[in-house]
Amino acid sequence: MRRLPELLAPAGSPEALEAAIAAGADAVYLSGKRFGARKFAANFDEPALARAIDYAHLRGVKVYVTVNTLIRENELSDVAEYLLRLYEMGVDAVLLQDLGASLLASRIVPELVRHASTQMTIHNRQGALWADHAGFKRVVLAREVSLDEIIEMDRELRQELRKETKSQGIGLEVFVHGALCYSYSGQCLLSSAIGGRSGNRGMCAQPCRKPYVLLKGEKDRYGRPASMSAQPQKEKFLISTRDLCVYRHLDRIVRSPVQSLKIEGRMKSPEYVAIVTSIYRRALDAIAIGKWSPTPEDERDLALAFNRDFTQGHLLGANDVMGREMSDNRGVLIGSVAAFDPQRGEAAVRLSGPLCPEKGDGLVFLSPGLEMGLVVQKVVQKDGLLRLMTPERVRPGTKVYLTGSTALAKKAQDIISSAKTQIALDLNITWQEGTPLLQARLEDGRSVQVKADFRMEKAKNQPITRQQIESQMRRMGGTPFIVRKISMDYAEDLFAPLGALNQLRRDLLEKVQETLLEKWRPTKEKVENARNIMKEMNQCASAASISAAPGSAVSRRPSLAIYADSLETVRGAVEGGCRRVYFEPVLGEEAKDRAIKIEKMIEEAKAICGDAELIWKWPKITHTDFFKFAGPLLAAVMADGIMVENVGAFQAALDARPDAHLYGASGLNVCNHLTVQALAPP
Repeated sequence: MRRLPELLAPAGSPEALEAAIAAGADAVYLSGKRFGARKFAANFDEPALARAIDYAHLRGVKVYVTVNTLIRENELSDVAEYLLRLYEMGVDAVLLQDLGASLLASRIVPELVRHASTQMTIHNRQGALWADHAGFKRVVLAREVSLDEIIEMDRELRQELRKETKSQGIGLEVFVHGALCYSYSGQCLLSSAIGGRSGNRGMCAQPCRKPYVLLKGEKDRYGRPASMSAQPQKEKFLISTRDLCVYRHLDRIVRSPVQSLKIEGRMKSPEYVAIVTSIYRRALDAIAIGKWSPTPEDERDLALAFNRDFTQGHLLGANDVMGREMSDNRGVLIGSVAAFDPQRGEAAVRLSGPLCPEKGDGLVFLSPGLEMGLVVQKVVQKDGLLRLMTPERVRPGTKVYLTGSTALAKKAQDIISSAKTQIALDLNITWQEGTPLLQARLEDGRSVQVKADFRMEKAKNQPITRQQIESQMRRMGGTPFIVRKISMDYAEDLFAPLGALNQLRRDLLEKVQETLLEKWRPTKEKVENARNIMKEMNQCASAASISAAPGSAVSRRPSLAIYADSLETVRGAVEGGCRRVYFEPVLGEEAKDRAIKIEKMIEEAKAICGDAELIWKWPKITHTDFFKFAGPLLAAVMADGIMVENVGAFQAALDARPDAHLYGASGLNVCNHLTVQALAPP
């Protein structure tokens, strides 16, 4: 059988967690109430989180908890306590964005597995290499990275990491289904700028899904927009992306070195999670035995579950991922309006395929200037047309989409309710002077035993039968257990209340559950050791804050620094008294002899700066082709330092010139002093 990557499903609520596991997820990712990038999902408080982790583990499913927001200085102690609690609960990994939080985790709970969230914007081999050096076990790559880049990235990583005896290698995870972001994750400030709700703090308001008007105009002498006028556009949602779906090409991704396939959707319904996860599960299992091909039925159900029009995404080389026509669920096109009867308020719809709406289904009528939704109250077909009462007049030619399917909802509920119990137990009951001893033998050979806190007396009238005892012991409803066989040496002459036998069974199952969960959790000694480390760190932090009281800091006059992208801007900055210039030369996409031209521009910029510092600023997003010429240039350019905006560029600059003076820009999302420590060159 072919090696399969992990199938990782979203669990934004307890119900979605159950759906994901029932549908066949190998792992789920979810969040507590704080520090998660989906603050407005239902999420889990700490008691619910502990229950969710145990629920998944008893069913053999891994749990990754998202702690993937930026952490402010005054939140570090809370994050430390939270990470320790997650470690104690036995989570399989935490997904982190903040480099300071990651450093904190490595110091307090070094055994807690860390995954680099897609919010960390890792999009190149050097970024993955940095993550490996920092102790991460997996990188969730930016959605903008292509599969061809991933294959090359993995090959080069393996070559480099083989040289490093301490490295265990790093896994690569990619999104395969669900919403796409307009910007590189971790770098979008649009929600924060427009409404003060930061995506890096888990509060993205999704302004990219709103309608916009395209304006065109001139620039004034200061480069500001002037004389703006609206430009007519056919579409309103100018920066809304389609949804990702690679189902049709899943076998190609399975053949790649990707370790985990991630389904987006912590804000989606349990039904959505059940349908999408089950389809990818069946596909992966069929691929494993070489008997898979995509089916129209699965593609239809994926679209019915939710879609903003599908794209293969950057992962498979799509040139355009935008869906500007509408920004919400498009459903599935089922036909168009053939005629409208204004007296009856009835639309006649000609169906274009086998899908026919049922009572309770949701429909959307879409035409220029019209987007009307309704719930089907009655299905009438006449003369080959579907007759529907509509609240508004609709023109012939209006497209009709099925956006909510009762049949699909039932299918999802069937998936959830058909979850199989997985843990078989063999029970044995014996008696010691009338006191029952109940023993369970597990599939791995271990046994667990409980002794009743009551005695069964000789029956005066009706003794409890062997069948009654066995019936009580087989009641496993609501648990992941199933009784395979029961053995007992019973003379059928004793009596006990059935409630007492039920409690004995519950006591055994509780003990079995704790025994099974032990392997997922750290020992009490390890937890206590981590807590002591955290206390010592807090004490040191308190002492440091006292020693740095007001008045003890060295008085220093701030200096002015300027970002520049042209020699003219560099000259203006220096003439204005600027003592440091961050220079990012702009050449254009088709510039030839890029390295020679950049070296010459930096040389000219340095001459303009004179005694002022010139820092060569690298782009926010840096792919391999940039490093190929930028790395060798570091030894030749006359810049006083290098400014970087992602951890890959940080690693590449260090590799090319270990003695370089490095500066961090806003793209690194530095929000606390531990992030500064994490970025300090070794």
